[in-house]
Amino acid sequence: MWRPILGFMFLLAATPPALAGYALGVVAYEEGDYAAAYRNWRPLADRGSPAAQFNIGHLYHRGLGVERDPNAARDWYLKAANQGDANAQYELGAMYARGDGVPRDYATAIDWYRRAADAGHSKASMKLGNLYRDGRGVPQDDEKAARWIVKAAEQGEKSAQIAASVIFGEGLGVRKDLAEAYMWASIAARRGEIFAHAFVRALERKMTQAEIREGRERAEAWSPRPR
Repeated sequence: MWRPILGFMFLLAATPPALAGYALGVVAYEEGDYAAAYRNWRPLADRGSPAAQFNIGHLYHRGLGVERDPNAARDWYLKAANQGDANAQYELGAMYARGDGVPRDYATAIDWYRRAADAGHSKASMKLGNLYRDGRGVPQDDEKAARWIVKAAEQGEKSAQIAASVIFGEGLGVRKDLAEAYMWASIAARRGEIFAHAFVRALERKMTQAEIREGRERAEAWSPRPR
C-alpha cells in the first residue's frame, strides 16, 4: 500500500507552518480523507515542495480526492522528478513503460527508471533489469539485467531476490553459482516471498551438501545494503 512519506530533506527545509500542513495531509490520507490531504498538500506543491508535488501527482494518478487525471499526475510527477525525487522518477518510468495516460515509450521509461535507480530506488533497479532482460527499449543484455536486478536484491527487494536466485542458478549474465542462488532463495523465503520455498527445494536437489552449507552461511550473513 502506498503511503506518503515525510522525507528528511523536507523536514530540514520546511517552515513550521509548512511542516504542519504536510503532516495534516499525511494524517488525512491515512484516514481516507483524500480531499483534505489534497487541500493540505496543494499549497506546498505550488510553492515547490517536491514531496508535496509527488503526493499531488499520486492523488491525480489514482483518482483519490480528485478526478483521476493521468496528464495532471504526469505533470506533478515531472515537477518533483526534476527536483530529484526518486519516487516521482520511478512513477514516470512506470507510466511510460505501461502506456498509462501517456504513449508507451520504453526509451523514456528507461531514462526515468535509471535516474531513480541511481538515486537508490530498489523497485526502479528491478524494473530496469527486467527491461534489459526482455530487450524492451534497449538491446537485450543479460549482464546489465543481472547487474540491476542484483542491485535491487541487495537493497532488499524481495521479487529481485527471487530473480537473482534464477540468475545465479542458471548463469544468466553472471558466473553460475548455486550457493549464491541458494542464498537469494533462502533470504526471499525467510522474508515471506511466496514462491521462494519451492526454489530452495529445487536447488537442494541439484546441490552438494557443501554448496548448501555455503549458501546457508551466506544467507545468514546477509543484510540489506544502504540505498
